[in-house]
Amino acid sequence: MERTGDFHCSHQPLDKLQQNIVWGQRGNFLSVPTDCPQRDERLGWTGDAQVFASTAAFNYDVRGFFRKWLTDLTDAQRPNGAVTHVAPDVLTPGVTLRDASGKPRLEAGGAGWGDAIEIIRLRCTASSVIVDLSRRPIRRPRIG
Repeated sequence: MERTGDFHCSHQPLDKLQQNIVWGQRGNFLSVPTDCPQRDERLGWTGDAQVFASTAAFNYDVRGFFRKWLTDLTDAQRPNGAVTHVAPDVLTPGVTLRDASGKPRLEAGGAGWGDAIEIIRLRCTASSVIVDLSRRPIRRPRIG
């Protein structure tokens, strides 16, 4: 990814924070937007990606990266339009997850996580970075 933004100021702790953010993005934007390199955080968690999308677009040209990942996310959508919690969805294909009491657990469509399919497009489009991503159609979740 090509570097597109930088931040420097006279307050050394803020400069260090920005350096750490860039370093973290470089280590976590491989083929999916990961959170950290251990445990199941190596998955493309939608909530984490949507929170960081604006910052990512400031630091680097992320058009190709998010284009590929949003394609994975769109491909993983459920028939009813619900968005999975990770993309590609390696957690729930054909599986009903259950909580400790045995009740079915929400597999897709949770607020914050499912919102990523639109929020990433909107945040990156607002920063004029990923205008072309908004042209790809997505299945809207069905209500009711």
